[in-house]
Amino acid sequence: MSSSPSLRHALGPLCVDAPDGLYASPKSARELADVLAVLRAHGARLHHDVRLSRGAFDRLEAVDPKSCTVQAGAGIVLAELERQLQPHALSLGPLSPAALKLTLADFLEGPYAGLRAIPVGRLEPLCASLVAVLHDGKRLETHFSPRSAAGPDLAALVLGAHGRIGLVLSARLRCVPLPEAKQRARLSFPSVESALDALKAALGDGCVPAKVRAHKVSDRAVLELELEGAIDAVARDLHSLQHRAPLFGGRPAGADLAAPGTAGEHECSWQSVARALATGHAVDLYRLSLHGAVVAGGAGGLMLDAPARWANGSTLAAPVLGGAP
Repeated sequence: MSSSPSLRHALGPLCVDAPDGLYASPKSARELADVLAVLRAHGARLHHDVRLSRGAFDRLEAVDPKSCTVQAGAGIVLAELERQLQPHALSLGPLSPAALKLTLADFLEGPYAGLRAIPVGRLEPLCASLVAVLHDGKRLETHFSPRSAAGPDLAALVLGAHGRIGLVLSARLRCVPLPEAKQRARLSFPSVESALDALKAALGDGCVPAKVRAHKVSDRAVLELELEGAIDAVARDLHSLQHRAPLFGGRPAGADLAAPGTAGEHECSWQSVARALATGHAVDLYRLSLHGAVVAGGAGGLMLDAPARWANGSTLAAPVLGGAP
């Protein structure tokens, strides 16, 4: 990454010098629009000629306990946001360790696309509405409306788009009450296939584990499920597991499973998870759905699905946004 002296001069106080290059550090939507205007005038691109810091937008702005929603700046790290929500008896819900290390902007714009698991194995956006700046400096503000409301959801243009359409400044997030109870269930199955079939059946019943650790021990597959939520909900999930497991040859298991090796986190199909387990690799599963899960551990390329890519690798909007960092 390199930036010309003229670009540095044009950005003036809107940017700061760092050992790894030039950073634009706007403190408002207007200043971010000014940064984009300067880049456009100099034929430069964000993330390539100038990096972007949204550190000025790192606040929990408002909490609405009645609707279980909060307004938060895009620069706040999700782990810090989760900590600040605890005094309000709210939580972001179960998120993977790698997701919690991200800023809100990275979680919404990046490969996680701001999605989390909810009952019945579906995925839903964490954010209910957002404020973003488009490539031409115009402000996009979606409205917090009922889910049954008709009309296009413009937030879908930003979520998971890697900053190609617009840059998030803040978002209103759907939260859940802090869990009242936590339980762990450990089950052993005669095969990897039967273990995953039982897990998907439980997901179909509405069971949403915060985390599942899976490993093949000798000739059996073992699942260690962490359940959390309201007392009644945890009891219901345990009942669902106790009902489903025997139908697939499952039985209670003994000792704790060892943690898998670190190999990053990736979105995987259940077929990929089965391949990893069949070769003896332990995995941790997060954001479980009927189609797959976010997987930590495993053997790298052995288990991973190919990530989705843009057709031509270019940006979708004006080149000033520069695409993914």
